[in-house]
Amino acid sequence: MKQLSERELDVWSAVLLGGLVPLAGERTPQSLYYILVGRKAHQTIQDVHHYRLHPYYRLFPGFLRERWQDFVTYFLQQGWLEREKADSPSGRWTFRVTAQGERQRRAGWRRYRLAEWLMPLDGIACAERLELFWLRLHLLVQTISQLEHGQPAFYPVVQRKQIQEWVKRLFTRPGLRRHVSGSQLYQELLAALTPHEVALQRLLVEQLSGADQVGCTLEQLASRMDEPLPLLHIKLRYLLTRIVRQVQAEGAQRFPLLSALAAVESGGDPRLSASAGETYRLLKQGLGIAEIARRRGLKQGTIEDHLVEIALHCPEWDPAPYLTEAQKQQILATSRRAGTKRLRVMKELLGEEYSYLQIRLALAQERGEEHG
Repeated sequence: MKQLSERELDVWSAVLLGGLVPLAGERTPQSLYYILVGRKAHQTIQDVHHYRLHPYYRLFPGFLRERWQDFVTYFLQQGWLEREKADSPSGRWTFRVTAQGERQRRAGWRRYRLAEWLMPLDGIACAERLELFWLRLHLLVQTISQLEHGQPAFYPVVQRKQIQEWVKRLFTRPGLRRHVSGSQLYQELLAALTPHEVALQRLLVEQLSGADQVGCTLEQLASRMDEPLPLLHIKLRYLLTRIVRQVQAEGAQRFPLLSALAAVESGGDPRLSASAGETYRLLKQGLGIAEIARRRGLKQGTIEDHLVEIALHCPEWDPAPYLTEAQKQQILATSRRAGTKRLRVMKELLGEEYSYLQIRLALAQERGEEHG
């Protein structure tokens, strides 16, 4: 931890302890790491929903495993975490957050207003949309600036071909191309940013590149603004989330360009990640898991992950082909009696009569009903 400043370490500690608290006694610390980097494995998706860790999903996609292990070791050394033997036949170790660790977490959350910055962040589909929105915005600003300065040949700040092609199509899209101008984009960004603190406005604007400006990195802004880097990262996610929600609420009439940037792909369901949305479309056509996997060239396990996501976010979907109401009630009753939602433990208690998919769907539907 020697490479981190005292304030950076303080922020990291508060954020990570906040994510570990709900998992204590149930999962290993590694479970939070998988959430932070946005792992798409079914257990990770399940953990996000069941332990209400939506703001943490893909919060730090570039987080190195070695750095994570350093933090866990540091927390153990500080007496903020203690290892415990999990109460399951697997014999794996879990952990608990000590009273000292909880005090450290609470102090950090108050000091850095973490509840305010993290609360709006809303999980898997949100993380995917935010990344697309930010990359599209970054490249569109640069493209318009270069074109209006008579410099059509330039090195794009976003290297992903999919984003580059998307921005090119924006200039020829019927009904929208008349809006693609520097003045229009400026007015929309001004309206979206004005409600927020000046420091947040600066955080976004100073990263943008144009014909006569090279955008700053977050690392450079952290130094200039004298802010801990992980806190700036979280604040940027907060700001992008608030902007996207405002744009979606007020619509294309007020924000024609930003609405296009924030839109999911044509035909997509805004409640779902893009891939799960495509699976849902095929489910509604009557296709089963095996056929969807074959058509999409995906593993059946990936399609099952999509079903769980659909069960969480789409209450109108009927999982009856895979889970009966009686099976669902039995699974939920077992979960309540055992006081756990850990899949391996649940499977051991329920036996071979129930599949992992059925357990996951039952828990997902219960969680979805609690949400809304």
